[in-house]
Amino acid sequence: MELEQEKKKIMMMVKVGTVMWIIGFLMVLSAITLEFTTYKPTLVNLHENPKQVWETATRGDNPDLVDQRIIANYMGPMLMTLKLGGIGFILSGIFMALVAIVNALGMMPDKLGMVISKSQ
Repeated sequence: MELEQEKKKIMMMVKVGTVMWIIGFLMVLSAITLEFTTYKPTLVNLHENPKQVWETATRGDNPDLVDQRIIANYMGPMLMTLKLGGIGFILSGIFMALVAIVNALGMMPDKLGMVISKSQ
């Protein structure tokens, strides 16, 4: 019975590790997608204008430049958080899978002893 409980515990660790890895992968993928579809084009549009123009732009004069500045200021830290958080989840998932493998390897002597005792 103890062997079955260990197997269930190992399978749970593998499942949790897989879920963490998938969450991390999706976070990194979303950060990269946002970066190349929204953040980089916004920065390119901002820097087409002289620095003094987009720094002094007001809502009444040029609302597009103000919106682009807001996007540029908001998305930079968010993208970094998504990337670092995603990498953290990926590493946590890999760690959980490695712990499950070590536990499975630790069960080998018990399983081998059961096979030897059955053959005698």
